[in-house]
Amino acid sequence: MGHPTPLALGLALALPHRRVIAIDGDGSLLLGLSVLPVIGAQNPSNLIVIVIDNETYEATGGPASFTAGRADLAAMAKGAGVPNTWLVRDLPAFDAAVDAAYRGAGASLIAAKVGASKRRVGYAPLEGPENKYRFVRYIERTEKLDILKKPKKALPQDVKP
Repeated sequence: MGHPTPLALGLALALPHRRVIAIDGDGSLLLGLSVLPVIGAQNPSNLIVIVIDNETYEATGGPASFTAGRADLAAMAKGAGVPNTWLVRDLPAFDAAVDAAYRGAGASLIAAKVGASKRRVGYAPLEGPENKYRFVRYIERTEKLDILKKPKKALPQDVKP
């Protein structure tokens, strides 16, 4: 559960000229709901959050998440001030919500109800730090930024006697 929504919010605020789309899960977002009022307050028009809501905590073996009950992530987002929110249950409604999110002013969240997977999906063979550096290097290259600065002088522990 890597919490892509807070990361995407930071990118949307730092790079307002780029469209940023977060693809999150219901379990991940439930564990970090405090991001919703921040999105509502900042309201970046270039941010779309898509929550794949399978009503399970898939990463921990598949127990039911709270969205299998009465919890409604789209309603929570709306209550937190996210202006464009949808709860969708089929592909035509999802397509319409994505189109509206692209056209709308302000931040958007689409909670897409999907069926729980019957088979386990393996994780990518990359480790977290490697994923981070690949992503940051991509942003550096495409935005012509120097995010991970290299030290100008040798650090004391790097100096050999």
